[in-house]
Amino acid sequence: MRLDHYLGLIGDSKPEDWRVIPRPTFRHHFARSADDKGEEVSVEVDEHRVAMSFAPNIRITLAYGLVSESSYRIDPKHKFGLLNARTEFADCFYDNMLVHRETVVRVARQRCVLPEVADWTTMPIKVPRRKARFAKLIHVLAGPLSDFDEYFKEAGMVEVEAPWP
Repeated sequence: MRLDHYLGLIGDSKPEDWRVIPRPTFRHHFARSADDKGEEVSVEVDEHRVAMSFAPNIRITLAYGLVSESSYRIDPKHKFGLLNARTEFADCFYDNMLVHRETVVRVARQRCVLPEVADWTTMPIKVPRRKARFAKLIHVLAGPLSDFDEYFKEAGMVEVEAPWP
């Protein structure tokens, strides 16, 4: 299967096509910390918040919620620029093999999951349709209980026909 076909299946899917599995997801990430002598002093364990299985083809799975950057900076000129934001990974698996990692942004004090964009100041912010739908799927399945479309519009984002990834 080609990656564009795989991501098309996900992007064009409906929330009801997915089975959400909350923690534990058994996809742990270990971060080791060392002192100034290089000796290990601690190990932090993190994991995705949820895993998701695609009911029409269970070889396709997603895992969401590993924090990428806890203090993500959106340009202060943007409406969401002064509100706490962070990036998180949405990992795409096929036959349990990581085939794509997408970074999404939780904006407005974690109230919405939006696609990560390179420039938050040029309006409108053009987002490839499948990328926008992917972020919306993650928001609906695992994100906060808010209206994705409202925040997408408020962010100045518009869907465009463009390749992704």
